[in-house]
Order: sequence, then C-alpha cells, then structure tokens
Amino acid sequence: MSFLPIFKKLLCSLAIGLLIPSVYAQSEADQKVQQLLNTLKQPVPTYTPPKVDNAVPAHLLAKKQHYEVTWLKEPYLKFTDAELQRAKTATIKMTVIAHSGLITQVEIIKSSGLKVVDAKIKDAVMAAKLEPIRGVDQNLTYTLQHDIPIKNPL
Repeated sequence: MSFLPIFKKLLCSLAIGLLIPSVYAQSEADQKVQQLLNTLKQPVPTYTPPKVDNAVPAHLLAKKQHYEVTWLKEPYLKFTDAELQRAKTATIKMTVIAHSGLITQVEIIKSSGLKVVDAKIKDAVMAAKLEPIRGVDQNLTYTLQHDIPIKNPL
C-alpha cells in the first residue's frame, strides 16, 4: 500500500482546514467595517451650544467701566490751506484691539464737510496707535468716539 494517496488527501484536508477559518475571519472583519461605515453615513444633528442665562453676574453688567487711553502715535494730519479754511471738526468712531492699541476700523460719524479731508482723517487715524490696555484678552476690542478738530492757524 502506498502512502502517497493518503498523504495527498491529508495534505488537501489540512490546506482546506487552514483556509476556511481565515476566510471566515475576513468576512467577520468586513461585516464590522460595513457596520462602521453605515453608522458614519447616518446624519448627525448639528451641535448648538447651550444658552446660559445670567452667565455674567448682573453687578458687572450694571457697572460701566471707563478707561482713559492716550495716543502712543497720534494721527498725523496735513491739510492744504483751502482745506483748513473750509473743513470743520469731524467726529469718528474707531474700533481698537484692546491689548495692542491697534486701530482696526474707522468710521466717520460727523463729516468735516469735505470728502478729501474725511479720507485723510480716516487714513491718519488708521496709521495711529492708542495706548494698550494691559491684562485683557487678546481678542477683546472696544469702540470709542473721538472728535478730530481741524485747526485753522489764522
């Protein structure tokens, strides 16, 4: 009797036995991946942070804090004689980054009467800098109103 046919049968059954569990394990992993993909495809409601009433204590809201700031770099205004004679005092509203004193936005509230002068005022104030307020958040901004007098030397 030859051992070769028995050895072939044994080898074939062993190979089949080794392949079946790996195929089964792979199909289980595929099913888990498919389940995860299905959960990822489900719509998720948008997150809205909860609203908290009275997040800031009332006594802090009622107390108005005033700061006095001075110019670190004053606006440099240069006008012609004709502009000085015709222009009036302008009122501006500026937005300032508190911790650095940089002026980020300038709006003319009351015009000087001349568009050219208003544009010069706006440019000069944007190039100016106010004294920083120390110890505040870097993102804190404030607005202030300021009169820009147009001085006639005569």
